[in-house]
Amino acid sequence: MATWTETALDRAKTVWQSSEDRDRRSLAARRLRYMSGDQANEIPGMPDETPLHKARKPTFAPGILQLAARVMSYLYSVPAVRTTGDPSLDETWDRVLWSYSDEVDGVLRDIDPQVRILGQVQLLLQYSPSMSMARDYAALLAGAGRPASGSDGMEAIPITPDRCAVVASSTDPRVADAMVLDVGPSKTKPGRILHYWDPACFAVIDTGQAGGWKLLPTLVNGKEELVLEHKYGRVPVVEARNCRVYDRYWAPGIGGPDLLVNVDTINRMLTEYLWTALLQRGQPWARGLRESIGLAPDSVWKLDDGPSSACGIMTGGANLPGMREAVATALHSFAKCLGLPPRAFQLEQIDSQSGVAIWLDRQELHDDRLDRAAIARQWERGIHETAKAVWSAHTGESLPLPVDVTYPDPIPRPSHDQARELARLELDYSLSNRVEAVLMLHPDLSVEEAEARVAAADADTVGLALAEPPSMDEPPQEPDVDDEDATGDE
Repeated sequence: MATWTETALDRAKTVWQSSEDRDRRSLAARRLRYMSGDQANEIPGMPDETPLHKARKPTFAPGILQLAARVMSYLYSVPAVRTTGDPSLDETWDRVLWSYSDEVDGVLRDIDPQVRILGQVQLLLQYSPSMSMARDYAALLAGAGRPASGSDGMEAIPITPDRCAVVASSTDPRVADAMVLDVGPSKTKPGRILHYWDPACFAVIDTGQAGGWKLLPTLVNGKEELVLEHKYGRVPVVEARNCRVYDRYWAPGIGGPDLLVNVDTINRMLTEYLWTALLQRGQPWARGLRESIGLAPDSVWKLDDGPSSACGIMTGGANLPGMREAVATALHSFAKCLGLPPRAFQLEQIDSQSGVAIWLDRQELHDDRLDRAAIARQWERGIHETAKAVWSAHTGESLPLPVDVTYPDPIPRPSHDQARELARLELDYSLSNRVEAVLMLHPDLSVEEAEARVAAADADTVGLALAEPPSMDEPPQEPDVDDEDATGDE
């Protein structure tokens, strides 16, 4: 029968070195590079373009994935509201997890963009004796005592999928039977230090040791141990997934397998468009050139006296409007495929949009937000259940469950001026009636009160209710101050 030592080392080595998992980690690392803006070198050249010509051409890669992730990662832009229903128990959770160290809202806000693009980020739940102490899982599991100061708590530590490999359960592939985490370089390059976790034990592995992979010992009660037992009853890792999965462990990110191919194509289109625009300054030429500072439009040329001497500037006459339209179409289609508002990647200045247009774009994410909140509650449930198990193993104390989580709406109400503009647009396109327009401007009114205002406007042309919206080019009429019944916008 294999020992824990043999099992831990063998399982970790098998999954970490498999070609399938190496390819998955490599793709995740590439997506992370694109998110950080490191993508210009990935832009493919044009057909039959020589390496020299490609090297001379300036590239343009404006960080499309960064923008996409930022637009779609709004759920934790306003801190979530968590409660057990008992204020005293809420205080316990707040001290232990919610407000401890980096705070769980801050961690989830940071990983939300990565979850969108990568598909999944792991959260390692670790007991921490003090926020000022360096993390040392081996020392914790070896029996380090609990501090008397009450400075201990729980940390949620993000692990991106390029630094993680799993042995999926044979009965439920969504669950990890064991997990290997890359925590940094070995002292012996190019080796790595890996942490192995399963529901019963923990081990530290150095892949750079002479003779191959080896377990690093930990001193426990004066004796070196290669594998440490823990009492968590689970792998202390929670999966923050981009979507629900039913028959696999790793969740897909937005854009599918061809996401980076599409980004490369758009970056190439942008590069060619801008390069072509730069070339429209023209190519100088001269015949009979005697002396010149350089063949550039701002240079001074001296030509030989003679009938054959001539000079000029050739222009390409490229169809820049057509190229620009092609780029805009590609960006628009890409945004729609990602589930983003159509103006997310617009080429026009953002200032050219009205406040209402921006507000309507945000409203398009409303359905996504509802689904996103349901998925994020699964993250939260896993975080609290795992934190409860780890906390109990180290302190002997129990934390209360369940914890209810709600997400405040991050989409603000439009200002009064924006609401007026939106109401007029809806009236112009027969998307609402005048009563609904009044209620949009004055949500504190009842339907009967709004109907009364519309009726008053029908009888009084100076009235409110957008009965006759003034021209946008003309100032609105001032009400007659002598008429006590006249009412202006409230």
